Amino acid sequence: MGKGGSYLDPLVEVLSYFVAKRNYGYVDILTNALDRITVLEAIINAIRDFEADCASGRPQSEDIRCPEIPPEKLSQSVEEFQSKIEGLSGAQLMELARSLSLRALARGGMLRKVGTSGESAAS
Repeated sequence: MGKGGSYLDPLVEVLSYFVAKRNYGYVDILTNALDRITVLEAIINAIRDFEADCASGRPQSEDIRCPEIPPEKLSQSVEEFQSKIEGLSGAQLMELARSLSLRALARGGMLRKVGTSGESAAS
């Protein structure tokens, strides 16, 4: 995948936004996806909803920040992702989709503004 899968970074950012909102539907779909159609539908729907929420640069929730993803970078990421998954076996596709989900889950908390409800405070 080269450079730690850097072509996936914009997609990870989109998915991380929903993780930060505690909307795990897209990462759950990707984690359980068994075919290309399911993977692509999850990505399509996540991008659509991300654009709806963040088009103004302000998310619906004041506790979550919208990642700044240039449209051309997101488009390039989608194109490269589509071309990469075309040649993958079912097992390789599942591994890639789960890796994408795992990266989004790990990054999601970084999009929550400090001091927002739901974050655990260390005592």
